[in-house]
Amino acid sequence: DVHSINVTSASDNLHDISMLLGIVAIQEHSMSPAVALGVEKELRAHNRRLFASPAARGAKYSAGVAAVIPSRTPSLPHIPRTQAFTRAQAQGRCIAVQLVLAKHFSFRLYAAYGYTGGAMSGEAAAQTSRLVRAIRNENQAGGNPPYMLAIDLNARTSDIQAIQDI
Repeated sequence: DVHSINVTSASDNLHDISMLLGIVAIQEHSMSPAVALGVEKELRAHNRRLFASPAARGAKYSAGVAAVIPSRTPSLPHIPRTQAFTRAQAQGRCIAVQLVLAKHFSFRLYAAYGYTGGAMSGEAAAQTSRLVRAIRNENQAGGNPPYMLAIDLNARTSDIQAIQDI
């Protein structure tokens, strides 16, 4: 199972998150490094691992993007290959994890958080579109493996040109 959830607070919803079977992509409104550490510790007690975006440079919070993976699922953090993806990850807007689900099958999970107000603001929609393009370009730079994008667009799909281009 793969779940994608948007929560106001990962720590307040920790019990529900830890009970979900399979892989969980999380988009939170703001997650401090201290909260991320607390969530990670609690998830380890439930045999789960947390891959969380870093806090944006100069900010107290990340955009709150994370992936929760069962401990038994082989997984590797993704090493960015493109400048656009590296910038988006440094801003806490996205994260990628390579997952191995079977002997001959792996895929890359991207969790991302679009810019607020994309349905009402052309600039926010354009920023989210650039984020989606950065993820697609990153995946292509990494050999174009199968991937899944779990994203809170903060807009309608019709507002995001890069989604239309997929």
